[in-house]
Amino acid sequence: MVTICTYNARTLASEFSIEDLLMQARMIRYDVIGLAETRRRRPLNAVYDTGEELFLGTCDSRGVGGVGLLVNTSLPMKIDSFEQLTTRIGRLRLRRCGSTPALTIVYAPTSNYDEEEVEAFDIDLERFYREDHTFFKVIIGDFNAKIGPKRSFEKRYIGTQRLEWNEQSERLSEFIVATKTIHGNLQFHKPHRQRWKWESPNGEYRNEIDHIIVNRKFCLTDVAVVLKFYTGSDHRLFRPRFYFSRKGEKAAKFKNRISRTTTNWDLFNSLVGCWEDAVVDNIDEEYDRLIEHLHVSTVKAEFEGHQESSVSRNSRANTPAWNRTSCGQPRTNVRACETVQTGDKRRS
Repeated sequence: MVTICTYNARTLASEFSIEDLLMQARMIRYDVIGLAETRRRRPLNAVYDTGEELFLGTCDSRGVGGVGLLVNTSLPMKIDSFEQLTTRIGRLRLRRCGSTPALTIVYAPTSNYDEEEVEAFDIDLERFYREDHTFFKVIIGDFNAKIGPKRSFEKRYIGTQRLEWNEQSERLSEFIVATKTIHGNLQFHKPHRQRWKWESPNGEYRNEIDHIIVNRKFCLTDVAVVLKFYTGSDHRLFRPRFYFSRKGEKAAKFKNRISRTTTNWDLFNSLVGCWEDAVVDNIDEEYDRLIEHLHVSTVKAEFEGHQESSVSRNSRANTPAWNRTSCGQPRTNVRACETVQTGDKRRS
């Protein structure tokens, strides 16, 4: 079990703010804390006597942004690397049992920023996600997005909980749907008091703008908010829990190898070519006949695809060329070819 948290610290530019963070972190259970809005001018990589390791990236020239990570000694994985991809995006790679989970921490710009800057962040995040071919991928951080009720095309990815939407919510939703990832916040039923992550200065508004996104739903086991963690920020610590198992990884990879239906387009074209016009006064009946013919042709041309094993390849190599074509086709295709040939003979 791995506990990966996300927290908007508002600033970690001073030594005092870092000491306060470490003191609060030692009072809770965690493995990794993703840190957003660190506002540091210089990068920092420090290992403390108690065993924690802190990675802090830099902010931009305006003093805005900056991401980082605090890694606990209890982490059952080894740190592979940490890199700051942009001032708003960082990535930590972990190693365990041959797999390398990738954790991306983000701090998204609000809608008050220029459209170009907001668009650049979205493009960078999607590009980094697609370029990363790690099996387990987790994205956490402050997206400044309020996710509300799911809509029809988002049912699989967003979840079942409520809250309202804003402009950044639409962008986050588009990213989730485009990458076919899972929005982790809304996968578990929690009371409202355990959902909100940010509170306005006057306490009037409370929103859920810190989020977690995963590419494997089965690895996420729970999400919660830590109420007693406080360093002066207006955000609360968000603590999801994961189970990265080698067994689950193998099962998911095996599931992707299950046979899928493919279409022999040459056979389909041959079957479609067998269509014969009939003398029918009713055009609707002729149309129905055509649709039925196309449907039957499609069914006959489809077969279950599979990965060819080494034994099959060896057998194929030893098969005479004159018999290789018929042996390589599924039984459905062979019968369909015979039907086409019989039809051609009758027509001739």
